[in-house]
Amino acid sequence: MAKKQKNTAKRPFKERDLIRIGAIALDNLYKKPNYIRNLSNIVGCEWVHMANVMNKLEDAGLIKKERNGRKTFLILTEKGENIALSVKKIRHDLK
Repeated sequence: MAKKQKNTAKRPFKERDLIRIGAIALDNLYKKPNYIRNLSNIVGCEWVHMANVMNKLEDAGLIKKERNGRKTFLILTEKGENIALSVKKIRHDLK
């Protein structure tokens, strides 16, 4: 009996989500620094997914987090700004 192939469309929060959510978040952070909750509302994902993506972007050196009371404020690093600008150009070219 042949093995069934995994359906990647039904996998929860994998690399495809990281790329999609990360690109949209970087594009929005290029406009102005923001909070995780606001970005999750813009992207249309759960807060916890956005927090996981932001952790990965922080590990990659694309964003830095600053605490503002109980909220975490996200700011692009120089490396993140360069990538966000590239994402912005690609999104503009695809329109």
